[in-house]
Amino acid sequence: INAEYMGHFLSVYFFSPRTMEETQGRKLIILGLPWTVAEDEFRQFFDRFGEITEAIIMKDMMTGASRGFGFITFATAEAAQQVLTEHQSAGPLMMGGKRLDPQLAVPRGEAPGGRGRGMGGFGRGGGRGWAAGDSP
Repeated sequence: INAEYMGHFLSVYFFSPRTMEETQGRKLIILGLPWTVAEDEFRQFFDRFGEITEAIIMKDMMTGASRGFGFITFATAEAAQQVLTEHQSAGPLMMGGKRLDPQLAVPRGEAPGGRGRGMGGFGRGGGRGWAAGDSP
């Protein structure tokens, strides 16, 4: 849902519990994306790890510019784990000269160490969305 609140435009994403359960372990949040990366390039980069069911780059509603992060959902949890394993063992994943930070996306409130960095709701808590699993 796109809405305006007190002069600010907001994007609100709703995820049903069923949808979150279906993608748990298969969905990654990818932080550190280059500002210029296109969705097809984003999908193509991760395609080598396994079948992708969804690839989304989060964009600013007003400008349409990338917000620097996106989500990749794989057909299997093993493919998602392979991304994390390669990132840890073979060195950081790089795209367009930038170091990517892939993390397992977990429902907000279930992230280890507290709330994590929320990626849903109104940006300052509230709502149910996805959070980075091991965010500092």
